[in-house]
Amino acid sequence: MKLFSRRAMTGLLAVLLMALQAPAAGARTAVLKVGDTPPDVFSKDAKGDAVHLGDYRGKVVIISFWASWCPPCRKELPVLLEVQKQATRRQLVVVSVNRDQDFSQFIRIKQILKDRDITLVRDSSDRAARAYGVDGIPHMLIVGRDGRIKAIHIGYGEGEIPMLVNEINAELLADHTAPDTAAGAAAATAAGAGTGAAAATAGATPGAAGASPDSAPATAAAPAAASSGN
Repeated sequence: MKLFSRRAMTGLLAVLLMALQAPAAGARTAVLKVGDTPPDVFSKDAKGDAVHLGDYRGKVVIISFWASWCPPCRKELPVLLEVQKQATRRQLVVVSVNRDQDFSQFIRIKQILKDRDITLVRDSSDRAARAYGVDGIPHMLIVGRDGRIKAIHIGYGEGEIPMLVNEINAELLADHTAPDTAAGAAAATAAGAGTGAAAATAGATPGAAGASPDSAPATAAAPAAASSGN
């Protein structure tokens, strides 16, 4: 009788354990949708500064999950660096979430990007990936000035990067009350407005091939883009 009781108790504990684990499993597969407020789970950036998405309210925020071994990510990163440069942090914040890489690789990436004005985060425990429902990369979210998700892109190829840049610019242009928004957004278009622009960044492979993202192309077409954006 005692043996049966122990077995029954073991079975009961197993059922309870499964029940306790169920919410966590659901959290991994949950996918955010347009209109949601993105989770504030990034803690600190590579410089040790606190990262709170609420601090960026009033700005467009790009959250990009990536790794240097991912070919589309390698093409995307230099474009995002250029978009950040052109739009400036007054209008735009790029949160670049590096995952699936060891600490030594991240340190190398950190050194390459140390003078770039993006928010670099290492998601070593997959905490952010779980909160955002990220199962693969690249994975990008565009967050509007109101702090809500405007677009989610998952598993895209390098040929779609110009389209993503156009979406970012459209979000930057959505609020015409900010005086520098239109000029900054339209100038950023030149960083990825055509398929050639995305292809031109192929040499920038931080942490993988050793090339610096400084090879992102200059935007000679910015004045023309600015005139079409106003």
